[in-house]
Amino acid sequence: MGNTHNLDVKFNLPSVDFDKNLVRGRVIRLFTIREDKYARALEEVAASRLYSVIVETDAVATIMLKKRCFRHREVLIPNNKIASRDVPREIIDYVTQITDGKAIHAFQAIKFPIALEPAMKFVFGDAFICEDSETAKKVCF
Repeated sequence: MGNTHNLDVKFNLPSVDFDKNLVRGRVIRLFTIREDKYARALEEVAASRLYSVIVETDAVATIMLKKRCFRHREVLIPNNKIASRDVPREIIDYVTQITDGKAIHAFQAIKFPIALEPAMKFVFGDAFICEDSETAKKVCF
């Protein structure tokens, strides 16, 4: 990726006492990939959500939107209220078993600060990454 300054979140403070740390940053900057081979698949799974901005709470999102703190249109993910897209552990185990380990839950392919788990589950939580099309067919059908 060439020019990363576009990934910085630029905003005006809604008040003088506002804690800038309540704006965590863009999803793409808040996780790392466990193995490079998963990079392209994770990009597809997350799609445009990679460029969403994680904020700590829905109250922070509301105040920032009301005060028009952003220069450009931003999609905010409030970490405290976002509905995660979980896959039950037994399904993950079943997929691993029937694919002989050729499929991984996308959420397991990334590392991130544990405090961001709700937002990361929202972005990556319901997808599997498969090594090939035959494995993908097993997972889907």
